[in-house]
Amino acid sequence: MSFVCAISGYFAAGMGITEAIKFHESKLELDDKFSESLLADGRVNPKYRTVLQWHTSWRADHFGHGSGTDMLAVRNVLHFIRLIEASNRGGM
Repeated sequence: MSFVCAISGYFAAGMGITEAIKFHESKLELDDKFSESLLADGRVNPKYRTVLQWHTSWRADHFGHGSGTDMLAVRNVLHFIRLIEASNRGGM
């Protein structure tokens, strides 16, 4: 499994960037072949900036870009849900 897939799985499980990094480091430390040099190796333990970029891409793929038309679509859906809830309560 690639790091991107593993860390994307952490995001899908609800972890943020820092939490995903710390979790990944703790998994490395449990390995029998662990050494301090593994934590410094960007090929084994990606840097914060790399994970931030992966998180930004993952978020855009799963929730939209967070600005512009994506945010308008979310706002419209939330407004529609409120209207339905008000209608069900007899508030309209």
